Order: sequence, then structure tokens, then C-alpha cells
Amino acid sequence: MVSRAKIKELMNESACSHSKDKKPGEGCDKPKPGLAAGGCAFDGAQISLFPYADAVHLVHGPQTCLGASWETRETKTSYEGRDHTQMGFTTGITTNDVIFGGDKRLADSIDYIMENYRPEAIFVYSTCVTALVGDDIDATCKAGSEKHGVPVVPVHAPGFVGSKNLGSRLAGEAVLEHLIGTKEPETTTPYDINLIGDYNVTGDMWQYLPLFEKIGIRVLSSMSGDGRVGDIRTAHRARLNVIVCAKSLITLTRKMQERYGIPWISVSFYGKRDTTFAIREIVNALGDPALIERAEAVIAQAEAELEAKLAPYKALFEGKKAVLNTGGNKAWSIASGLQDLGIEVVATSVAKSTQD
Repeated sequence: MVSRAKIKELMNESACSHSKDKKPGEGCDKPKPGLAAGGCAFDGAQISLFPYADAVHLVHGPQTCLGASWETRETKTSYEGRDHTQMGFTTGITTNDVIFGGDKRLADSIDYIMENYRPEAIFVYSTCVTALVGDDIDATCKAGSEKHGVPVVPVHAPGFVGSKNLGSRLAGEAVLEHLIGTKEPETTTPYDINLIGDYNVTGDMWQYLPLFEKIGIRVLSSMSGDGRVGDIRTAHRARLNVIVCAKSLITLTRKMQERYGIPWISVSFYGKRDTTFAIREIVNALGDPALIERAEAVIAQAEAELEAKLAPYKALFEGKKAVLNTGGNKAWSIASGLQDLGIEVVATSVAKSTQD
């Protein structure tokens, strides 16, 4: 079960840029009663881990927990095996399980999944009911992992503990404790990076990964867009963590720096200027002069090609203004993209955004 100490730690993240402005003991905004629906910790955890198509995502709770959250965010994957995210899995606990405990039902569900689907891993999500009942999903997951020889990862993010943002952090904690560092990569390069927080919702990653290939940057693992369980287990051997539009996972990168000595940067790939800036940040952090030189050549070519394509749109949007109603890092990412088109951004919303 997720402890109060763990929640307090995650709500007071030292790596957040606005932490220095907080009073002692004051953390991020606490959730307010009635505001969990559509954005609770369970939602955030699922969103952060769902792109792992080679893993089964098992919701340990009533069927309504899965039904209410099913297909909340589509994610693109290039996985050639069976995409397990196309099917919802739940233990579907009943009143009897609430009274007598749902541990056996969970264990039976893990056995059934392994016998019939053989995924690379199983993520087991605690929900409000099973967390309140006190089911020991840690012990059940450990026994299932030892029995079947694949990671069975407990994700302690019941909806009542907090917001979607906190759920993403709790998902990062689960991956750090149970997956990262449990396998060695077959090969490594001086230019290996981890992508943290790009969920590849509309194939976003596939727009800039070809630029990485031209430069010589290799993505060792992703947390979690188009991700693979086997890759994220090797993430401790990367040279750099790159946060892409997901400040909620800053805790993961900070702990990986403390544990494995991997530095991290935060970037965005929305629009021309953001993409150019991101590539320069990555190659400068890796520090190889030859890599930096190749990056500048690729940037020059890509910008020239893009400018030619944008010319007719810039003429169309000349003098236009926009007001953004987005959330999180998208506020400034989309603003930058619109400015690349010649649109003046006159205001943005602050819903779901940090103080930054």
C-alpha cells in the first residue's frame, strides 16, 4: 500500500523549479473532495503505463473501475506482437472479495493471464476499494513473478490518494522499483538516451525519431510511448534522461540521477523552434563535438525544408491571434508551434499547469 510518507515525498519534489518558493512543509496543491473524477491517481498511473503494449494492464478492483477508465487515451505503438492494450483486464472483485479479501482472485487472474496471453510483464493497479480493504498486492505480485518468471508490478495509485499528476509519479515509482535496473542491454553507445513522458498519443515520437537517427542518437528506452518492458528494464545504462512534456515524472529522473548518475533535461518537440532547441540541448548534454556538428547539419537541413512548407500557411495566418485553453506543458509547447506559423498568442489558460 502507498504510505503517507511516500505521498508527502512526491508532493514536495525538490527538483521542481517552484519548490524554492514554497513555505517549509508546503507542497503541491492537495486534491479537493469531489474533484477526483476524470483525473484521479488511478487515471494518471494508467495513462503513464498504458503505452507498454507488450504488458497486460490488470485493474484490481470492481469492473466499473476498468469500465470508467477504458480507452481514456489512445496511444500508438509499433509493437509487432499482440497489443495487450486492446483488451481490458480486471479482477472484477465482488462483495465477497471485499469481505474476505481479494488476494486469491488476484493470484488466479495473474495465473490466467500468463497461461493464455504470455505478456512480457503485468502491471497490477490497486484501486480505491482494494486499497481500503487492504489486499496485499505486493505479496501476490511477488509470488506471481516468481512463479511465472516475468515482472508482475504492483502500482499503488488508488484514486483517493490524489490527482492524476500524483498518479503519474506513483507509476514512475513502480517502474523505478520493479523494472529499471533489472536487465542489462545487449549493447550500449555513448549516445543512449531515455525518453521520459512522451506517450506517443498521435504518433508524436515518430515525427522526431528520424532526426535522432540521422544525428546518431539512440533511444535506449521510453517511459512510456511506444515502449517495451525489456527496454525500460535496461534504462539505467542510458547517458541522459530527456523529459518530454511531463513534469510529473521529474521525480523519476531525479531519483535515477541519484541512483545511477544519469543527468536529465526537460524539452519539448512541438514546433520548429522547440524541436531545434531540444536537439541542441540533448547533444550539448551528451557533450561530443562530432555529435554536435552532425546535429547542426541536420537542424539546418530540416529547418530549410520546413520553412518552405510553412510559407503558404504563414501567409494565411498573418495577423491572426489565438487564445489557448490547454493544460500542463502543452500551454507553452503549442504556443511556440503557433508562433512558428505567424500566429500571435495573446493568452493561455492555467488549468492543470504548474506555476512555471
